[in-house]
Amino acid sequence: MLAACGAAPTMSERAALPERASPTYAAQPQAAPVVQRPVRLAYVSDDQRIADAIVHASPGARRVLEMARTMINDVTIVRGSCWDWVHEVYTRARGDTERVFGSRLTGPFGDTALIEPGDWIYLNHVEGGGTHSAIFVAWADEPSRVALMVSYAGGRSNTPGRFGQYDLSAVYRIMRLSDSEVTPPPPRRQHRHHSQ
Repeated sequence: MLAACGAAPTMSERAALPERASPTYAAQPQAAPVVQRPVRLAYVSDDQRIADAIVHASPGARRVLEMARTMINDVTIVRGSCWDWVHEVYTRARGDTERVFGSRLTGPFGDTALIEPGDWIYLNHVEGGGTHSAIFVAWADEPSRVALMVSYAGGRSNTPGRFGQYDLSAVYRIMRLSDSEVTPPPPRRQHRHHSQ
């Protein structure tokens, strides 16, 4: 009879146990730990990329991206400058716009870590001069600071907004729509009343 569970067998019990060959272990290579990396989605189109950005965006950014996508798909024309087009997207998306970063046109330029989908980006085309306003969608090549954006060509052209890739090395202002859809009333103008 074997000793109770957990107790070591007695000498006579050990003699009654059948002989077993001691196992031999071949040297096994240690398996490398499994590292989970985020899956990079292969986007078929810019429209698919903006759809993915919409799903993962905060409420304010979602409204901006949905409105930009709608205006592009509906071929909405807003004649004016690139600023006018982005301003119209933000106006239709409803909400208060807040400044995330601001600097002079010549810098210092904003850290790309501040940029989120739906942000209104003001950038300086350092090489060719001039500036541009556009809405950030996603990074096309983040280490190189190349982003997928939606914008308008400007120059009062009779064209809708469009997708494009831009170098964001010289961002001098970042604006963001608040998550609240409540747009604050414009400040009242002070009227001077003349006594008669």
